[in-house]
Amino acid sequence: MAALGGWVRGAQARPSGVLGLLTALVLACVLLGSAAPATATVLPATTTPSPSPSTPPTDSAPVPATEPTAAPAVRLMTMSPEVVRPGDTMTVRAEVTNTTGETLTSPVATLTVSKYRFSTRDRLAAWADQGLTAPFGTVLESVDVPADLAPGDSAVVDFSVEADSMGLLTSLDFWGPRGIAVTLAGNGTSPATVDPVGTLRTFVLWFPVEDSEVTPVGTSVLVPVVGPAVDPLDPASAEASLEAATSSDGRLTQVLASTEGVDDVAWAVDPALVPETDGTPSADDTEGADDAGATADADSTDSPDDAEAGVDDAAGELSARIVDGAAGREVFALPHRDQDVTAYAAAGLPAPTQPALVGATSTWRTDLAWPEEAAPDAATLATVAAAGASTVVTAPGSLSPSTALSYTPTGRTTVPTASGDVAALVPDTVLSAQLTAPTDASPAAARQRLLAETAVVSRERPAEARQLVITVPRDWAPEPAVARAQLEALGSAPWTRLRPVSTILGAEAAEVDRTGPAEAPAAEGTISAAQLSELDGALEDIRSFAQVVPDQTALTAPVEDAVRAATSVAWRVDPAGRSTAVADVVTHVDATRASVSVVTARNFNIISTGSQIPVQVVNDLDQPVTLKIALDPDDPRLVAEKSVTVTIGPGEEVREQIPVRAVGSGDVTVTAQIMALDGTVLGSAESFEVRVRADWENMGTAVVAGLLVVLLGAGIWRTVHRGRSDRRVSADAVGLVEPADDAQHAEGHDR
Repeated sequence: MAALGGWVRGAQARPSGVLGLLTALVLACVLLGSAAPATATVLPATTTPSPSPSTPPTDSAPVPATEPTAAPAVRLMTMSPEVVRPGDTMTVRAEVTNTTGETLTSPVATLTVSKYRFSTRDRLAAWADQGLTAPFGTVLESVDVPADLAPGDSAVVDFSVEADSMGLLTSLDFWGPRGIAVTLAGNGTSPATVDPVGTLRTFVLWFPVEDSEVTPVGTSVLVPVVGPAVDPLDPASAEASLEAATSSDGRLTQVLASTEGVDDVAWAVDPALVPETDGTPSADDTEGADDAGATADADSTDSPDDAEAGVDDAAGELSARIVDGAAGREVFALPHRDQDVTAYAAAGLPAPTQPALVGATSTWRTDLAWPEEAAPDAATLATVAAAGASTVVTAPGSLSPSTALSYTPTGRTTVPTASGDVAALVPDTVLSAQLTAPTDASPAAARQRLLAETAVVSRERPAEARQLVITVPRDWAPEPAVARAQLEALGSAPWTRLRPVSTILGAEAAEVDRTGPAEAPAAEGTISAAQLSELDGALEDIRSFAQVVPDQTALTAPVEDAVRAATSVAWRVDPAGRSTAVADVVTHVDATRASVSVVTARNFNIISTGSQIPVQVVNDLDQPVTLKIALDPDDPRLVAEKSVTVTIGPGEEVREQIPVRAVGSGDVTVTAQIMALDGTVLGSAESFEVRVRADWENMGTAVVAGLLVVLLGAGIWRTVHRGRSDRRVSADAVGLVEPADDAQHAEGHDR
């Protein structure tokens, strides 16, 4: 007789409405039970004789149709050993709970075994899905729960069974999984009956042979380690998202806790989670970039210091944990920020280029692509192949065999694309589903299901070594205790080996005809071609503008990182959030470009053919800029002679005179432009009006010259032609006077 657990859990309070509903359901079950007795009855423990060798047990016995699973009234806590051999003592501990609406009096827990070996995976699943009315098999042991169970009460029961007493055959043909069940029954469900009110169906792995007598199936597990959807230009929201993912019960924390202790589990990691490798600027650089765009919306360019510090702390802890866990593990690098390569392929664009991996991530493999598609199409496969990926991870169930097979083939095939052949990893549908969301929530039951699945696969072709692939989705949020139990089991049983992904990549592709890549439109939530074009334009603008500063990375790195983040697969579930992230990129770039601005007067008057127009340039960046200032008139009557090269310190402004030449008269609109040294126009232009009157100077000169000529001519004419006055003497009188004066002068000398 098994030992009983020595404690009972208290009932949980339930609303009266729910209690009434449960009571009605129980009464209905009682009435149905009295009309038609259940096909499975829990019997007292008995010893069942072994089947005759002439009639070996097989799974040819009919399997009843699947019924809805009963409430989780029984939970498997432990089962030891995991693999049962002749001579072992199998111990089972289970937790039983009264999930009915009435007190369960004289409750009894029973352990049973189905002696038929499951030879197909469908029959294995059918056993696990059967309900309360399907057969449970041969009773191994029954134990009395020491006290009545009120609704919601729980108790722990233990079973101990000698393996040899189960009556299972011991030859090579009979190793494999059998079904076992723990049922809970009691008089409280129906007077004078012991019909079960709850059950747990799981598996015992019977292995009566030597390990060397079986050919193990290789299993390779690949787990994506990717962050949440974030907007790096909004540090506050990025901090909240990252902290949620890395909290004690956050998704990334659960993924790492589930896998970091199992070195043979491969990771596909977003390198952006390790900041030293992704080209992302430090906090100081980010602050500088925000200062550069100070004229933009404060929500998109400015953030509190504590938000940035929070991002740095969470990212630093996560980075250190990933680096530590990657040591000694096979790690594949995904695109930075896990960019959605399918969206690029759908838009007819090449896969985005990636920064080089440095530091702790320099040894990560970069030849694997993992499109987020149920079945990647031919365009996506060709795109990743052209980008250098030799391996593509497909979704479970994709590239299925063209014809039905009686066995599980190796999960690797070769797919031809327009850019060359790629090796496609085809995950096993059932194993991937069980690791993603186990049918049984307890670690022990989830482990036994995975062992049973791999045992059936191994027995399908006992002499053929095959390789299976197991993957989980990007949003996998496992229960670490359950996932660890499953993964550790894959490396502990004689018929399965947990191996690196490189093992299956090095193996020959299975000679199985498979369906080709699907031709389907982009999945719902994929970033649109228009948004990709908008981001590409913003990226081109910031790279052109950055030519004017000595530290170009300080301007381009935040935008490049934000563009990658906006194209992340993670945004598929939040298209509205992605639209905001795209708008933030455009706003940030516009603000950065506007941080170097041109200031001019509203209007100018030019009245000469040669002149200068003053232009003032303001630099609001935190580093100097070297650029050209040029004028661009919209009318040929005004010609800008040349551009002027200036260097402006951070936070400073300069005033320059730009030479112009007028060749006509009229009103001209002139645009003052900022250009890189190679002549690339950088934007931040300023337009103003110029009134050009180039002939005014010539006309004025002509008028003045004409006046001078007139005045000179008039003076000459007046001098020549003016009349004598009465006081003037004639020439004869002058002649008479002058000799007299001479005679008097001579006479004076003689004396």
